[in-house]
Amino acid sequence: MQDQHCSYNRLMTAESSNTSDDSRHLLVNCAGRCVMPQYFCTNQPEGRRDHYMMYLTHGLLKISSGTHDADEPMFLCPGQLFLYPPHVAYRYESADDQEVRYYWIHFTGYGAAGLLSECSIPVGAVRTVGFPDGIEDCYRALFRCFITRTPCSDTAAAAKLTEICARFGDAMQTESENPEREHLPVRQIYTSLSYLHENLSLPLTVEELAAMEHLGVSRYRSLFRTLTGLSPVAYITGQRIARACELLSQTSLPMQDIASAVGYADPLYFSRVFRAQTGETPSAYRKKRR
Repeated sequence: MQDQHCSYNRLMTAESSNTSDDSRHLLVNCAGRCVMPQYFCTNQPEGRRDHYMMYLTHGLLKISSGTHDADEPMFLCPGQLFLYPPHVAYRYESADDQEVRYYWIHFTGYGAAGLLSECSIPVGAVRTVGFPDGIEDCYRALFRCFITRTPCSDTAAAAKLTEICARFGDAMQTESENPEREHLPVRQIYTSLSYLHENLSLPLTVEELAAMEHLGVSRYRSLFRTLTGLSPVAYITGQRIARACELLSQTSLPMQDIASAVGYADPLYFSRVFRAQTGETPSAYRKKRR
């Protein structure tokens, strides 16, 4: 997709989309992507009636807000996020000669504050979120909600906003726990992760999974542990036992069939692994849950 400036309003015009609506759980008033090749300045002394979330992808912005000491300017860098609350003055401008590009969303609703809290997105503070996989696709999907304008567009737009906030929240948590992980995107092992989740009943080896990603076994193990916190073998075992728990509690399948469905040809071995993971035998687990 080429870099381009675009904006979409729920009520057709920017002025009419500047609303506060506490009768709805979550409502996206407008959204877009700003591309400014030369200096610009936006100044809103009275702020807006809704929440305003900015996500910078290129350039540098000097920003100020009524929530922050005006004597201490803030700067928004690529991969950073800033949220202006309703009814608060704000101002931002180009901080250098670079082209500026950022995504923006204005939203309202009685669930807005809860969404931001759950995703740990603070008001009036710069936060680094990096460049989460698929985040720009999420914004484009949000824009499509305004283009299609179906009876479910408001619901779809709210769902996309929720996904965007969740991705940013996950990215901030990941950054704080493991700064190196941002540089190891999940797409590097996505093919094998997807394969193992869909094929728990089959024999799975680290060598096979590494080959899917065109990686050496040692490098694959290292990436896998960084991204999941577990070794490939421990992760596979955990997924198999989790699936076995579902089958035990939700079906009446014989134990041998359940063992086979999660990749264990020997029901006795399956029982030992299950007990080691859960502290119970499969039979005891089924009896207690049912």
